[in-house]
Amino acid sequence: MNEPSESLKSKIALLVLVTGIFFLNFLSRILPAPLMPTIEKDLGLDHAGAGGFFLLISIGYCTSLVASGFLSTWLTHKKIIILSSIATGFALLAVASSETRWGINLALVFLGLAAGAYLPSGMTTVTSSIKPANWGKAIGFHEMGPAVGYMRYNPKLWTE
Repeated sequence: MNEPSESLKSKIALLVLVTGIFFLNFLSRILPAPLMPTIEKDLGLDHAGAGGFFLLISIGYCTSLVASGFLSTWLTHKKIIILSSIATGFALLAVASSETRWGINLALVFLGLAAGAYLPSGMTTVTSSIKPANWGKAIGFHEMGPAVGYMRYNPKLWTE
């Protein structure tokens, strides 16, 4: 790999881009959590059945993380990030348009597979683009993606 030669300031746009992708990637996996009571009611599920959805996402995610080393032998990290982002979008569309429980289950595994491909390539992109002396700042900024994904708007906080 090439030694990064530019300053951290010159890489801010790249860092903001990959952090935004990581935010959307993470959000796509945790978005169903606050919707679970409604999903349980609409699909006639109990808590275990609804929790199984997260298990399916995690199975796909874990499988993709394990296979990411093999995937990166065929594709560049930039292409993996792009492919992961597009595939995650299609997986979310598949979940939303599924009419059967099996379709939802299959789409959730695909969501995990698609989302899991991002993290190794995203971290490699950050560390290969930024000088090692600035890795702490860059990785800390990158990890804001999931942290911000947990925040949600609560109008009661702003009106009282």
